[in-house]
Amino acid sequence: LFAHNTQQSEIQLMDIFNQQTGRGMAGRLLDVLSGKGFKVNSISTARSASQTLVGNEAPIITVPSASSYEKFDPISAEGSDPNQLIDFVKLLNNATSIGSSLLSEAFSTKLHQGLAENELLYNILQAVTIDTTFPDTRLGEQLSTVAKMIKTKDDRGVDRDVFFVQQGKEYQ
Repeated sequence: LFAHNTQQSEIQLMDIFNQQTGRGMAGRLLDVLSGKGFKVNSISTARSASQTLVGNEAPIITVPSASSYEKFDPISAEGSDPNQLIDFVKLLNNATSIGSSLLSEAFSTKLHQGLAENELLYNILQAVTIDTTFPDTRLGEQLSTVAKMIKTKDDRGVDRDVFFVQQGKEYQ
């Protein structure tokens, strides 16, 4: 395989019979668990999602740092009310009408879902505390995020999580 990045990709996808092209090893595991009735999530603490998390059932959540996870704030100016713009965005993407296209309906649904999930995760991460101290490194920050996400599993409504943590020069 020669190149390091190619080797990483092959390991993360690991599909020796090429039966599930494009789906990662952890994503396929979560698909099986979801099929057995578990509520699952795949979470990347690296700055980008990994191929190993790609599956059919579990959404991929990227949370590089629980301590700096941000609530969606379209107006960051001091004294402004971000909820006013969020309410306007929701109004613009409200219930569809007879003339609405399938694409606009799907976009609207995902936008509303994304805003709600962002607010939920933000509130949960603001409230959680952990007793363990992790090193002051990029890897330590990722492991701290994993610990916080594990502690919030009940609030997030999941039974099983798969986490992707990455170490390397470009991630520190």
